[in-house]
Amino acid sequence: MNMMLGVSAKETITADQLSVLLQILTPESAGESRTQATQDMPYLGLSLHQNQVAHIFKGQPLKAAPFLKAEQYAPAQTALIQLELAPATPHTNYADNVPFERELGGRSWTFIHDSALKTLSHLDLKDFHPLGTTAAEYAFCLLLDAIKPFILKNGQIANPQGLLEQLSETTSRITKNGHFNYILTNGTYLFAHSHTRLDVLFSPITHDSQTQQICLIASQQMTDDELWSCLLPHALTMITEGQIRGQTATKNPASQADWQQQTIKFGTIETWMQQNSHTRRQRFARGNSHLYESS
Repeated sequence: MNMMLGVSAKETITADQLSVLLQILTPESAGESRTQATQDMPYLGLSLHQNQVAHIFKGQPLKAAPFLKAEQYAPAQTALIQLELAPATPHTNYADNVPFERELGGRSWTFIHDSALKTLSHLDLKDFHPLGTTAAEYAFCLLLDAIKPFILKNGQIANPQGLLEQLSETTSRITKNGHFNYILTNGTYLFAHSHTRLDVLFSPITHDSQTQQICLIASQQMTDDELWSCLLPHALTMITEGQIRGQTATKNPASQADWQQQTIKFGTIETWMQQNSHTRRQRFARGNSHLYESS
C-alpha cells in the first residue's frame, strides 16, 4: 500500500517546511507501529531536487530513517515522498525501492507510484532499462524513453506541452496493463497521473516574511483545515513553480475493481494514521471536494 506526496514550489522549500510536510505524512509514533489488519510496517522514500541533482533516501523502515530531522534536509524546489505500508522486508532488492532515479539531459528524474501493473515486457524499451524487478520501474523506463526526444542539450524541455501529450500516449499504453497512479519530476516540471484519485492543494507558505504558493499532489487529502480538490480521473497533469500548466486525458480508465481496491487501501492507511496521531483527523472535506480541471 503506497501513499504518495509530490510538492512543487516557485522558490526554495526550506528544511523546516519539508519537516512539516513529513510530519503530516508520518504521524507521531508511527515509526514503531504496524497496521492492525496486516501487521505491515511503514517505510519511507524521499527525493529532494536541488538544481539538477536529486538527494535520494529510500529502503529503510520509517523508525530507522536517518533523514527525519530537519537539519538533514537540503533546501529543494520539488520533492517526492512515498509512504509504503509493507511486510517487514518489503524489497530485498534495493533497486526495487522507490523513489526510482535516472539521469537524463544532465538532470535527475525521479518517480514514485501507486500501481498494480501486470508484466510490461511486451512493450519495448530503448535507452533506459530497469535495475530491479518491478513492473513500475519498467514503466518508469518507458516514460523516460518518451521524454528523451524532448530534452535539449542543456537539459531543458524543448516543448513542455508536446511532452505532456507524448507522456499521455505512453501512459495510455501502460494503463492497458493495470492500475497506474504516478508522480514524475526533474525538479522543475512535475507530472502527475491520476488513473484513479489524486488530490491537489494550493497552499501559501511563509519563510523570512516571504510568502509563496506551493502545490501539493497526494494520494488523498492530508490536512483537515484546508479544502483539497481532486484531479480528474485518467488524466495527466503538468505542474511547475507551484502552478498547474497543463492537463490532458489518458486512455483506459481504471476499472471499478481498481477504484474499490483504492478505497480499501486508503481506508487502511487513514486508520493507521489516526491510530498514530495525537490529534484525530477530521474528514469534513471528504465528499465535498470538487474536480480540478485545467482550463
